[in-house]
Amino acid sequence: MTQLKFNLDMDELTEQILNSNLNAATKGLAVAIFNAYMEAERDAHVQAKTRERSEERQDMRNCELEA
Repeated sequence: MTQLKFNLDMDELTEQILNSNLNAATKGLAVAIFNAYMEAERDAHVQAKTRERSEERQDMRNCELEA
């Protein structure tokens, strides 16, 4: 199986989409997909989902702390 690896500047890509000629629904869908992809990448890097406690956790996520 062939694997392809590439890097994207998601902030720049999101800005390009928002400033494009696409209709609002298409722009919103594209941004939602990119946000979901970035969340999955963060989960993989941290080795834990949002608010999940794990012995394998590698880092903290940028989220609000509960009081």
